[in-house]
Amino acid sequence: MKISKFVQIVKRRGRGIVIHLEDGGIVLSTGTAIYKTPGLPDMRGEEQIRTVLDIEPKQMEKIYISEDYAQDISDIYGCDLSDGYDGTIGAKKLPTSVFVGGRFAQALEADDGELIFYDDALFEPLKDVEKESEYITLAVRKTPKGQRYVIFMDGFEVLAAVMPIDVVNEDYLKELKKFEEKVYRQLMRNEARKKEKEEAEKQGEFDPETGEIYEQQTIEGTEDEES
Repeated sequence: MKISKFVQIVKRRGRGIVIHLEDGGIVLSTGTAIYKTPGLPDMRGEEQIRTVLDIEPKQMEKIYISEDYAQDISDIYGCDLSDGYDGTIGAKKLPTSVFVGGRFAQALEADDGELIFYDDALFEPLKDVEKESEYITLAVRKTPKGQRYVIFMDGFEVLAAVMPIDVVNEDYLKELKKFEEKVYRQLMRNEARKKEKEEAEKQGEFDPETGEIYEQQTIEGTEDEES
């Protein structure tokens, strides 16, 4: 995990959390994402946190970093980041994202058909792992209250968890339907232009150099001059 990438997210969003585990070690959080930090030394108090995370004193004035505590990795704000969790649901990233609330929400489809939208930028601290490993997958788990969340895995090892973004609602579906209708009309326009161009090529009315279709009057005018 790239700690510098985590710090960048904290700077953008203004919040970071250092969570101390009772069984030793720490995890880092932005409030909406949780990251395992193997090998990172324990840090307590603002001065130690600032030093370990390499944050300038002036930058600390613009962000809020707090400390919290959890018993172990199996219950971080209800999220289970243990590797042996029973009930992990496979998932695949869809080629669709939505811009909502000033950020892009990536669509993910779980194997049980559920759609989840999440902020893919929150996995930026793990991009170096993603480049080096051939076993990166995304999956879905549930909190004890039934809230779904996305986990980032390298093989069977869980590295991070991200909470979903609430996108699917009636207003969104209405806007999506309007957008679909506009896209369909544009597709029809494009198809009509394509047919017009193909027909013009057959009739010799298409300029291959400029890609433009000759106006009919230009063609007639040229024929008059030749006659």
